[in-house]
Amino acid sequence: TVLPGLARARLIHAIITLSASLAMADGILKREEFSAFFNLFPMPERRHLRVRRMFMDACDQRSAPELARDAILPLYRDRPEMREEILARFVALATADGQVCDTEYHWLRACAE
Repeated sequence: TVLPGLARARLIHAIITLSASLAMADGILKREEFSAFFNLFPMPERRHLRVRRMFMDACDQRSAPELARDAILPLYRDRPEMREEILARFVALATADGQVCDTEYHWLRACAE
């Protein structure tokens, strides 16, 4: 199912914001996590600079994982495979630096509930 324009824009913004928050959960944004984000959530090259800015701005916000559960995952209520895919990408982002800290673990559990 393709989302309408506004819903799609909100989804993209939420994914960027929450990915940045997850990447910062251990207090440090590592290069591996930043690179993993662009690999896990591919986008057209022309949007990289804008998305990079949004990601870096979002690193300071530290959004709660409940936002993913409440803002992103309900969009795929009827498509469990898409919910699992998004959660799998968040897990891959959390493990991109080779370790999962307690905060990342709790963040991922909160999203999965």
